[in-house]
Order: sequence, then C-alpha cells, then structure tokens
Amino acid sequence: MTAHRRRRAKAAAAATAAPSSTAPVAVAFTVLDIREAAPGKQAPTTWEKLTARLHKLSGSKKAETAATAEQVERVLAARASAPIQTLLDSLTTSLTGLSSAAAAERLRAHGANAVEEATPPTTLALAWGSIVQPFNALMLVVAVLTVSPPNSSYPTFALIMALLLTAIIARFWEELRSRSLAQAMRGAVSASAAVLRDGCETAVDIKAVALGDVVLLSAGSLIPGDVRLLEARNLFVSMSGMTGEAMPVERRAGVSSAKETALNHDNICLMSTSVVSGSGKGVVVATGAATYIASLARALPSGRTMTAFDFAVRRVVYLFIAFIVIMVPLVIVLSGTTTTDWSGAVTFGLAVAVGLTPQMLPMIVTANLSRSVRSMRAKKTAIRRMDAIQNLGAMDVLCTDKTGTLTVDEVTLLKALDLAGNESLDILKLAYANSRFQVGVPNLLDKGVLRVGAERGLEEAVAAEWVFLDEIPFDFERRMLSVVLRPTSDDKAHPTLVCKGALEELLMQCDHSLEGSEVYELDEARRAAIIARGRALNDEGLRVVGLATKMFTKLLLRMEREDEAGMLFRGFLAFLDPPKESAIPCIKTLYDRGVSIKVLTGDSLCVAKRICADMGIENAHCTTGVEMLSAEKDDLTALIERCTVFAKVTPQQKMAIVAALQRNDHIVGFLGDGTNDALALRKADVGISVDSGTDTAKEAADVVMLDKNLATVCDGVLIGRKTYGNTIKYIKFASSSSFGNTFSILAAAIWLPFVPLQAIQVLALNVLYNISQLAIPWDDMDPSFLEKPKRWSAKFLGLYMLIVGPISSIFDMTTFLIMWYYYECFNDNPDNVIAFQTAWFLESLMTQTFIVHLLRTEKIPFIQSRATLPLMASSFGTMAAGIAICYIPGLNSALSLTAIFPSYYAWLAGTVAAYCCAVQGIKWVYIKVFRSWL
Repeated sequence: MTAHRRRRAKAAAAATAAPSSTAPVAVAFTVLDIREAAPGKQAPTTWEKLTARLHKLSGSKKAETAATAEQVERVLAARASAPIQTLLDSLTTSLTGLSSAAAAERLRAHGANAVEEATPPTTLALAWGSIVQPFNALMLVVAVLTVSPPNSSYPTFALIMALLLTAIIARFWEELRSRSLAQAMRGAVSASAAVLRDGCETAVDIKAVALGDVVLLSAGSLIPGDVRLLEARNLFVSMSGMTGEAMPVERRAGVSSAKETALNHDNICLMSTSVVSGSGKGVVVATGAATYIASLARALPSGRTMTAFDFAVRRVVYLFIAFIVIMVPLVIVLSGTTTTDWSGAVTFGLAVAVGLTPQMLPMIVTANLSRSVRSMRAKKTAIRRMDAIQNLGAMDVLCTDKTGTLTVDEVTLLKALDLAGNESLDILKLAYANSRFQVGVPNLLDKGVLRVGAERGLEEAVAAEWVFLDEIPFDFERRMLSVVLRPTSDDKAHPTLVCKGALEELLMQCDHSLEGSEVYELDEARRAAIIARGRALNDEGLRVVGLATKMFTKLLLRMEREDEAGMLFRGFLAFLDPPKESAIPCIKTLYDRGVSIKVLTGDSLCVAKRICADMGIENAHCTTGVEMLSAEKDDLTALIERCTVFAKVTPQQKMAIVAALQRNDHIVGFLGDGTNDALALRKADVGISVDSGTDTAKEAADVVMLDKNLATVCDGVLIGRKTYGNTIKYIKFASSSSFGNTFSILAAAIWLPFVPLQAIQVLALNVLYNISQLAIPWDDMDPSFLEKPKRWSAKFLGLYMLIVGPISSIFDMTTFLIMWYYYECFNDNPDNVIAFQTAWFLESLMTQTFIVHLLRTEKIPFIQSRATLPLMASSFGTMAAGIAICYIPGLNSALSLTAIFPSYYAWLAGTVAAYCCAVQGIKWVYIKVFRSWL
C-alpha cells in the first residue's frame, strides 16, 4: 500500500510539475495517420480530421460542440483496423507506454480523462438562482405596490426588501453548502488504473490516464478510456451498462474487420465497461470527451431519473400552487368587494400568495439531506448520490454477500488433503503454484493459500520449479481457474495444467482420480465419495475447493475452457472463513428495525447455511443458482420472496433476485464489493460498497464505506429514517397550516370591513414562522418512528390537511369574535383595525409555532417526547420575537402593529391551550384510525 501511494504521488507530481514543452507535441497526437505508408504527400482523410477534432475537444467544456456518436464510431473503426505499430507511431507511444512528462503534457493539452459531467454551478450562478425565484417575485411585486400612490409606505417597502434579502441569503448559504458537500462526495471515491509509465507499472487515477498510455487490465478493472487491445488472455468484458446485455463478451487482440457499431469491435474495450475475467494490455486511443461513452452521454437528455422522493415533493409543490391559484383570486374579489379598496385587496391577495407558499421547503429538504450526508461522512462513509440516504431509510430488504460482511475479511487455508483425507504437501504445492502464477487479481482464497505457502517456505521452491505458460482465468460460470506450467528443468517437458475451483463444478471436468500413487477412473461411487467428503468438511464450517491437474503432450497456441476437460482429481483445499463477531448484534438490530436480510453468495449451500446459523440469520428456506434456473417465472418470484440464503448464484442471478424483490414492492439494498456484485449494486434501490472493493463495484454503488461493517449500514438506516421524518414534518406542518389559513382568510374577507392582516404583516408572519422551522433538520425522531422502514409517500397528505388544517380556523374565528364583541373592534377606525390585526398576528404566530411541538410526535409533547434544544430555542424565540415586535418603537409602526391590550394575553393563552387540546385529541383519533401520524 505504501509503495502504491508513492507511485501515485509520483505520478501526480509529474502531472502537475512537468515543464511545458515547446515542441509541437500536440500535433503529433492530434493528427493520427495510420494509413499504409505510401510515397508522396497525401491529404488527411475524413477520419483523421475527426480525430484531430475529437482530441481538440477532449478537454472542452462545451459538450454541444463535441463530436457525435456516429463520428466517434468512424474513428474507432479506423483504429480497430490499423496495424499495431502504425497505430502506436501515430499516437507517439510504444509498447512500454508514455513517459511521465509526455503524459503530463497530454493531460494539459486535452484535460482530465473524464466523461463530461454536469459542471457544478458557480457561486454567481447560485446567487442568481437564489434571487430568481417565483416566491421572491411575489414579494417584490408586493413591495412595489406598497410604494405606489396614493398609499405609499416606504418603511413597509424597506421591511419587505429586508425580509426578501434575508430569504435570498439563507437560500444562497444552504445551496453553497450543498454544492461544497456534493463536490466533496464526488472526490471521496476514486478509481485507479494500472498503466506503464517510464517503462514501469504504475497505478494512477483514471482521470490521469492520457492518450497513448499503455494500460494493464485484469479482473475487476474499469476500462479507463477507449482502448485498442495489444494482448488478451481469455479477456471477458461486461458491457451491460451500455448494451443492457448481462452476459460478458470476449475481447481479443489483433486487427478487427469492419463492424456495424463501436460496440462490436472485438479488439476495442470501451470506457466505463469493466473486466469480468482474464487479463490484457492495450493502448488508450481516446480519452475524456473523445470516448464513445461521452458521445452517448451527450445524446442523452440532461438530468437524472426522478425518484419517488422527487415525485412526492413535486406533488406537494403542485398542491400548494393549486391553493394559490384558487385562493388568491377569491381573496382579492371578496376583500375588494367588502372594503372597496381594490388596490389594497390586490396587495393583500399577493401577500396571501406569499404566505401560502412553503418557501422553506427546498431549503429544509436540502438541509436535511446535507446534514445526513455529513453525518455519514463522519462515520467514514461517502454518499455518492445525496438522495440515496432516503432509500437507506426506506429499505426493507438488505441483500448482502457473505465474505467480509458476515465473516472476517481473511480466509485461512486449514487443510490441504488428498483423496484419503490426509494432509498432503504435494496438494499444497500445486495449490500454491496455481495461486502464485495466476494473472488476475488474487482473491481471498488465493491470499490464504499464498500466506500458508509462504509460512511453509514454498515460495522460492515453486518459483524455481515451474515456468508459467498460460492461464484459463476464473469466470463466474465455470467457477474455476487454471494455470499451465512447465518444469524449469526441461524446456521440452510436457506442460501441466493445474486447476482449482468449486468442488462440484471441477469434478464434472474430471474423469480420473489419484489415490495414493494409483490412478482410477472416476465412477459414480468415487464421485459420490468425493462429494460426501466435501460435504463433511462443509458441515464443519469449512469452505471446500477441489484441485485437479492435466498433462498435455504439447502446448496449444491458445488454451481454452474446453482444454480443462478430462482432468485428474487430486485433492481438497479446506478454508476457514470465521464469522465476524461484530456483525451479530448488527443483524439483530436490522431485524428489529424491520429490515430482512438475504444472503447471496457464490459459496456452497452448506457453508452458507452454517455461517448464517452462527450469525442468527434465518435459514430454513434456501436455494441455489441451479434451482433458480429450473424454476418457472411465477415460481421463481415466490422462491426469491421466501428464501433467505442463495448459494452458488451468478452475477446475473444476483441482479435477478434484486429485480424480483423490487417487483414485489420491496425497497432493496445490496451490499457487495466484488466485480460479480456490480450488476446487482446498480440495480438495487441503494447499492452499498466499500473503499477496498473493486473499481467496478465502487462505481456502481450509491454508498461507499471505508470499512465493510454492518454497523455503518445500521447507522445509515437510522439516519435515512430520521431524514425522512424531519422532511415530512415540515411538509405536514406547512400544508396543514396553509390549508387552515385559507379558511380563516376567506371568512375574514367576507365578514370584516377591513383586511384582517396587512400585506406587510402577512409577510412578517410568514418569515417568522419559516425562521422557526429552520431548526427542524436538527430535531430528533421518536424511537418508535425509527423502528420500521419509512417509504416516502404523499398518499395521506391531503387527508391530513383536511383533518388537521381546519382546527386552526376554528380558533382564528374565536379570536375574531373576541376582538369584535369583547374589545368592540367592529369598524374601520384605524385604532380598531391595528388592534384587530395585532391580535390575529399574535394568535396566528403563537398557534402555528407552538403547535409544532404537538405535530412533531405521536406522543404527548414535553412529557413523553421533547424537541431538541435547537427546535425549542427557535420556536420559543420566534414567539418571543413576535410579541417584542409589538413594543419596539419604529418596528411596530413599520408593521402597523401596536401594544395590544394586556388582558388579551389571557385570551391568547387560553386560545393556544384550547387549540393544543383540540389538536392532541384529533391526533389520538387519527392515530387510532390510520395507525400512523407522520
């Protein structure tokens, strides 16, 4: 790891510190001439011109001017059919790759190797977006009307503008914080590529891969650009992200003939695809905006897919817009008819429109998500999509792999056995040779073999005894890996294939077995005995791998899977993968919180069941990949719903399991870190991987953890549910309050000979209320609320508004009656009007603000459940500020408020108390009928 970091640091330093060359380097690789050499000067061909254009634009920020997919395809077709040396010469590179200085120069010329993404908004753009809002326009119109003759009020205008500026600054600040957090999240997870720089293998960030770099590919690698293959060993690439085809496709070196599309060139690997198995080496022929995936991205509609959360928030916004469209004209007509002051009625109507608008909704939602993401970052977890935190809270099924999640991330080789069940040094040496010489990324089993072999001193002996010739790499269909070796002592000796793999799959390719020094044909009895011994080891909680060999009379030019047939079965490798003790309480916690767990593993069913039993995971219903293949569609869906352990499943089957659960109306999370998990990670509602996982897995995930720990998932579930709860709080508070105010406003417009609140008072009331709500993201949820998954839905919002909203109108009416009959404010005398308006201003502010403490919980407020200190301070501080405004000289006159009758505060306290009792009673009935509150 240290050496790896040093290499990356060296590459990064070279990329930033390399001196700018005065030579026309750019010309060398923007004019790509791969025609056959011919005497005389020739004009550039069409595709050469396109090449120059592509590389000129690879660092461009203007996607609309970049080449189309058709143009990119024509360039790739030419590169696929070019002779290797001609291609390398035209790219000014070689089989040993670029120098660090040349790579740095090309990165400066073409920009970072990244597909054009949405550019983060500039600070100026954020400021402009905070200003240009429909709600701000409404407030500005009201402000202009206040200084229009004949009733000009410059203090009112100044106050409205101050309130408007406050709202703009608050929105801008939250958007700025959100942008910074999004940028931090994008940089929190990176992928690397192995390239040849200065003749040495070096790991660099994919964004630092340059045109002409020679890249080394192995299982789990992301393709870091459009790559022309120079070498390939059984190289299979997943292109599901581009083609939708789940099965990987084979890629070969050599010259490709003409193809219909760029997807069909068998010697071209396209950027953003990934290596499933095998190995290879290739030269990067396109980077950044010049790649095929970039051309496809430019042709796609901008923006991401709408989630259920987005749709629900949009529905709420539409609901408020409908209120405004219906209510504002009614208020203007009724108020104008009653008061005959049409100018004042219009101003009041516009103010009502502002008052009915949930101005803080975008800010509250963004602040909730931002705070949750920051909480997860504190737990060393990167949220790559901000709204993924919502899906964590809604998740009711977690599909997880076994190794490293339920078990410790280190497999130990306990036994290397011959067919008689005896420890065998020969079996250990063959297994060590297989793991030592295999080309791909060593898995946990390989590491376990290598660790034990090193402890037994086999490293030097095996390296001296064998010479590597070829490999048939592991894939998830065969579940085997073979290396072909030759003894170093004899150049003409027959090559030997050494294969290790899943016991049953490997046994199917064997026709003989070695027992002692004798070779026997594998009849049914011997096969059954081998399977029985393997199952006995499985019952001990051990993972069993078979080992076989095959002798060739000659080395074939290219070893294929078919060459594994007819092997000699030699023995068993038994591995211990002990359960992770720290995961056991986490599993119980997830069950308690309503999240069921399904284990998806490529391991044997016996081992998976044993581990699940030790971990406390229900395993009465289990299945295997073979059983899934034979099940009918309807039966398969029922099988997936019922089973909790899925053994020996392929990557495609993992994705199918996730899809079936989603069809059954589950919100599915998937936890995995391998290349074989990438399809399921992308399909899941929330994909969870780890920083130590493969690049493919991390790229497909929504959430990336520093450590593979179920405790982090448990924390994420709670944070997601808390985020949902605090968001729905504000929406329900604002919607019920606005709905109740509509009735009060209509009644006042019909009844009173004057407007019940002036425009400036409505605006001040709205701002004060919204300020009191800013602390909602810092509030807690009741433990009972966090017990079950919370899926976003606006289904009962309308019903909630109809039941809770009108209660406030009842007490608004009592305030009207008190002021009309008790204090005799029944005419348009200015003192009466100001007193009336002050009374309703205070009553409306107190009820709307105080009632938050009743609506935020199913329990009795202050006794069984208390808000957090920030929300308590904001709500009571707002109420105190509202009262204080009435007594502050200058400010009260600007808002047309007055020091109300002292006796009114007794009425006000009684009104608030009665309102709280009424809401609490309605809440109990609502919960009893609908079994929920928030």
